[in-house]
Amino acid sequence: MAIIDGVTNLHVKSYFTFLESENASLKASFFMYLLLACVAFVLAEIFEKAVEIKNENDLTV
Repeated sequence: MAIIDGVTNLHVKSYFTFLESENASLKASFFMYLLLACVAFVLAEIFEKAVEIKNENDLTV
C-alpha cells in the first residue's frame, strides 16, 4: 500500500517529508503504513497467545 501511495504521489508536494533528496523522499504516509504493519504483527501475536491459552484451558476440567 505504501509503495502504491509513494508511486502515485511521487511528484506531489508534501510539507511533511523525511530523508528528502532531489530524486525522491519518504513521506509521512510511509511511516503511517509501517506503524500499522507493526500493530498488525503485535495483534497477531496477542491472538496467537489467546488461542494457545484457550486450548490449554479447554483441556482442563
